[in-house]
Amino acid sequence: MRLSLLPGHRRGRFTARLLVMACAIAATVGGSSFSGIGVQAADASPLTSERLDGTSTDADAVTGTSFSDEEDAASAAYWTPERMQKAEAAPADGPDAAASLAQSSGVTHHEPVYWIGRLYFVRGGLEGSCTGSVVKSDSRLVVATAAHCLSFDREFATNLRFIPAWDGANKPLLTWGADFYQVTASWQASMDAQHDTAFIKMKPREDWDGKKTYLSDVAGAPRVDFALATPGLHYEMFGYSQVSAYTPAPLVTCSGEGGRFIGSPRRLGLMQCQFPPGSSGGPVYHASTRGPNGTQVGNTSSVQTLGNTVISWFVPWGSEEETAYKNVDTFVG
Repeated sequence: MRLSLLPGHRRGRFTARLLVMACAIAATVGGSSFSGIGVQAADASPLTSERLDGTSTDADAVTGTSFSDEEDAASAAYWTPERMQKAEAAPADGPDAAASLAQSSGVTHHEPVYWIGRLYFVRGGLEGSCTGSVVKSDSRLVVATAAHCLSFDREFATNLRFIPAWDGANKPLLTWGADFYQVTASWQASMDAQHDTAFIKMKPREDWDGKKTYLSDVAGAPRVDFALATPGLHYEMFGYSQVSAYTPAPLVTCSGEGGRFIGSPRRLGLMQCQFPPGSSGGPVYHASTRGPNGTQVGNTSSVQTLGNTVISWFVPWGSEEETAYKNVDTFVG
């Protein structure tokens, strides 16, 4: 794994750290497992990275993480069905929590979608999973997710594996390894929840005869827009629920009008949509039509309960997210 630095950007203002909902993270300590929502790793060491020109700098610059072909092969071997099950462990408030939330919080279930998938990773010694979505790009290899899935307290994810249309048992489009990823500048600087977005460039799959297959060619890739998401429009959010065995409808979805609320000056929220752990990073579409067929304008970030009101927050993509998207799409290892 190599940390590659790209041009620095302005720092994002630090906002209150809402416990992020969608890394269903499990770790094994002394032979036993624990899990939680938004697990934080302790004792992260200061980050010093190497520029592409070989000079050294500190963590104030925006970093991107790249992976070799050998690391890609290692991640494919690492993610056994048993490890996937551990990464999909039940949330901290009980084994039935995810199911009860899905039944009572306004979300509905949806069959697998080719361009929405499960993203597995290791960060800070913890095996975790989030949701990712293929987006239209020149490279035909870009996946969007939440920044907190890949970077938290200056610890960066490794062993990435993306499984589009995953249903807990079948991998109709196989699995895909990462070539490079980058979080937004504000998340890199201060874990600013208003910019909780990351993009990943996957490696193309190569056949025995050297022919390459590109992710969006087989999965499809909805359009992206970095200026469309505003309050008052209708949105539809998608994310994975807990999947550790065959599940015919593993996705959860919720739709409604996006609004801004006190305490979150930029993010948009859908009321009475409480997504389960595992759904962070899922796509948010401008829902001009029902279903995952619109333009992707953001990604799910966190869930918050205010009295009797539940709000699922998403990051509306803007210029900072577009910069990260372009950096990832044009990366050449």
